[in-house]
Amino acid sequence: MVVESFAIILVILLITYGNYRANRQEYGRATLPLIILPAVHILGMICGEMVASPFPSIGADYVIVLLDGIGVLVSGVLYGAFSRGLRSKISRRLYLIVASGFTVLLFFLLTFGIFRETVAG
Repeated sequence: MVVESFAIILVILLITYGNYRANRQEYGRATLPLIILPAVHILGMICGEMVASPFPSIGADYVIVLLDGIGVLVSGVLYGAFSRGLRSKISRRLYLIVASGFTVLLFFLLTFGIFRETVAG
């Protein structure tokens, strides 16, 4: 799922760039925390085996899922912080719902992909 994570990061960066070009900086800043989970997942895929090697009872898959969970928590905190920059209350609520929903759904998809690869061999 590394390629998919890179694609997600690229699309979010393009959306952020478009918002900045359209002179909507608050929306551009608000899309940046969406990058955290895919970036943490890539980092976990790279470092998961190194972190799990001293502990033979813990597989690299569990380390990756743990790091992804931490990424979800950090994203949630940043969503709350960045939502303060949005002007209307409805925009803030909608942003929090959509961004949190995206992150949770992506977390489940990444976790399913990790364990599907483990079971498949």
